[in-house]
Amino acid sequence: MPAAADASAPQTRSPPPRASSYLFGTIHFGNDEELGLSPELLASALSSSFTLVNEIDLAAPGDGDLDRYRWLPPEQSLSALISAEGFAMAQTLLPQIPPPTLQRMKPWMVLALLEARGEQAGEQTLDDRLQRIASERGMRIVHLETAEDQLRALDCIASENQARVLEERLKTPQVMREMSERALRHYRERDLDAWLADVDRMVGLDGESKDIEMRARRCLIEERNQRWLPELLALLDQGGCYIAVGAIHLPGEHGLLAALKHAGYRIEAEPL
Repeated sequence: MPAAADASAPQTRSPPPRASSYLFGTIHFGNDEELGLSPELLASALSSSFTLVNEIDLAAPGDGDLDRYRWLPPEQSLSALISAEGFAMAQTLLPQIPPPTLQRMKPWMVLALLEARGEQAGEQTLDDRLQRIASERGMRIVHLETAEDQLRALDCIASENQARVLEERLKTPQVMREMSERALRHYRERDLDAWLADVDRMVGLDGESKDIEMRARRCLIEERNQRWLPELLALLDQGGCYIAVGAIHLPGEHGLLAALKHAGYRIEAEPL
């Protein structure tokens, strides 16, 4: 699978043979204080690397053809998939989303916003900031997948099934708030195993909803890890890489850390 370099970078530098590479887990919400990071630390982390590797090109213009993954078809609405009480709670929890927009959202989008405390992806996310720093420095930038690859994984479960999970979550919104706060604490404490264990408990969901969540997780995490691995191994063989992907991709039996250890790489924790 060929590596897709960022054409907007003014020039690239060539790494020395087998230079050390770094694997950094990102998170898509929370401020620097909550994450235990600073802009200076984030910028300095890239100083010894030649290539930034991330999930998708965050600077690419939006593609209207991908809206089918995000929005319900015209004949459907969110309020038809969940109860009136659930829709009212979603409006209460996401006041920044106009009701007509909320009606069009697929349930996975609403769940993602609730998990991120209503914070929408923007220029202050770790992923976006790292890509901008790398671009400004003239680093090579490699993306592990396309935006469509990512959206297809997010939307791999039928909306009717996603809606069942959303309905359950909206019955106990405090559970999602508590999970979000624990996720930030686990990230700040660099305890990804505890974060994954918390995700796996699926507090507040019944058996059927847990089965749906497990299928979604396989699409979103495990199958993507498997697709990324061959290219990651090729890039690591070149050396000098700074790999920045969602932190939840790293821990666990099917995580990237276990896969890299199995491939023979020595992994050492670095303070940040």
